[in-house]
Amino acid sequence: MKYDKDKKWVRKVLQTANIVNTLNGGISKPIVGFSKMDDHYLLKARIPGVDAEDIKVEIMDDNLMIYHDLEFKTIDNAPLMVPHVVASCQISNQIDHRNISASMEGNVLHIYMPINDLKKGFSKKINIKRW
Repeated sequence: MKYDKDKKWVRKVLQTANIVNTLNGGISKPIVGFSKMDDHYLLKARIPGVDAEDIKVEIMDDNLMIYHDLEFKTIDNAPLMVPHVVASCQISNQIDHRNISASMEGNVLHIYMPINDLKKGFSKKINIKRW
């Protein structure tokens, strides 16, 4: 049991060192890849030094953000959570925003962005109003 506790302590120290290194000018660079398949786009991200449970994915308007929260203590020892964005990309209107999904496969985040079939081959003649 003592080994498990020591292992958790070492992991926390290493994460803290990674955070301090990042805040002091160093970086722990995420590895992000983007590819287009027949029916979807796939974004893969590996974020060193961040536990898989702490990674968050959010869409705001036409932007997809991958981030995790950094916890700091205020002067009165209250926790202060600050989001740290590790990757951000603009989402095309070709993508079906409502059906974007994400999964963790090992230590790699996979974000599936299906192509919106309604946008393919759309054509409409626009009548011009004359005043």
